Amino acid sequence: MDAPPSFDEYLAAVRAASAADHPAVAPAEFERMRDYLLRLYDGVRPVGTHRDPSGAVVDCVPFDQYPTVRAARAAGHEVARTAPRPSGFATPDCGPPTAATALPPPPCPPGNVPMARLTLDELARHGTLDRFFAPPAKYSGGVGSGE
Repeated sequence: MDAPPSFDEYLAAVRAASAADHPAVAPAEFERMRDYLLRLYDGVRPVGTHRDPSGAVVDCVPFDQYPTVRAARAAGHEVARTAPRPSGFATPDCGPPTAATALPPPPCPPGNVPMARLTLDELARHGTLDRFFAPPAKYSGGVGSGE
């Protein structure tokens, strides 16, 4: 697998892209998509980038720079770095990890979270930004649908 483009290269490509690169998308909608990506990644400085097993590009983003964390804090919400454990929660003692049970090291260093890199191509496949964010259409008809 080839090395993914750096985050700076990615942002430069987003800034340089034009509606002509995606003729199936209306120019005004293309601008919305590009503006969305530039706002999403504004203030984000990944500490690393890798490809996941499927080949998708993943950036390791410091927790405090993660867009959802920033948005929640901007809205006045407190953000915990870890999920709270329910009271009375017990963890079974499985003993020390062995070569067969040890998990591979996490792809992002501690304090960072993986963030799949969203591209203009991915947004453009949906035709509009609204369709990208729309829930998937419900399956109608067929086995188990009650019809």
